[in-house]
Amino acid sequence: MTVSTTISINAQLEVHEVGDFFRLMESDLTVSVAFYLAGKKLKEAKGVRSGYAEKFEAGTFDKVVITNGATAQDIQYVIRYGSTVLYDVPPIGQVEITNAAGPFSQGAVAVTSASMTVSAANVLRRAGLFINNDPVATIYLNVAGAAASAATGIPLEPGDSWESPAGYCPTGAIMAKSSTATATAIWVEG
Repeated sequence: MTVSTTISINAQLEVHEVGDFFRLMESDLTVSVAFYLAGKKLKEAKGVRSGYAEKFEAGTFDKVVITNGATAQDIQYVIRYGSTVLYDVPPIGQVEITNAAGPFSQGAVAVTSASMTVSAANVLRRAGLFINNDPVATIYLNVAGAAASAATGIPLEPGDSWESPAGYCPTGAIMAKSSTATATAIWVEG
């Protein structure tokens, strides 16, 4: 169901509904939209207008907070679970999307000579760091979710590391392969 409402000056509209898709159908002025699950902020988009949409490929949200600016306005939005809503008008203005801070995990990885999964696909991954901690082995890393190989992997010599680029982190599986039988590495993700 599409919801139409008026949002006051500098007000926050909290919508408690489980979904995996959100679209802002109508908004003349910019708003910020934050998504939560069990009280934890998952994502936030600042300065968005009509047409902005967010699709959670794996997982859901249970609360959406829409924050308005210095002028009251009428907005229209839709929340869905298991389906999307198309919008034929392109969004207006710049969109800045930020991920909220959260916990990190860190652990040693024994990388084998066959391509193996270092970390499973994770749509909530915001950062990743892989360090070749082995004194002699070259480790080939694939961050695109495909099997790692010497031909297609990112070669990391002993002591080398790979870190996700600022503002973007791959969410697919992280795969690795060693040039020796077993190599030691460190994987950090948040």
